[in-house]
Amino acid sequence: MPIDEASKKKIVPKLARDCGGFPETIEIFCGERVMLKRNISVVAGLVNGSLGSITNIIWPGSRRQQIDDELPAKICIKFDRPVTGVTLEPDGS
Repeated sequence: MPIDEASKKKIVPKLARDCGGFPETIEIFCGERVMLKRNISVVAGLVNGSLGSITNIIWPGSRRQQIDDELPAKICIKFDRPVTGVTLEPDGS
């Protein structure tokens, strides 16, 4: 199901300065190196500056390819430090 413009504006700010310097759209792929730009969970080690690589991109409804303007349901990342994120439950808590 494509995302309507109003919903997209709630997810992705229009101005690059409001997105941590990112443009409105970016291309991602498996193997891409990524870095957290803010603390998500200090206890789990998900902190600003944590580095990792994208291992999988999961699309809504089990699709293997992006359709229209859909955003991925999940982006799986393997962090360089083996203990990063291991204390989190599958629901993110």
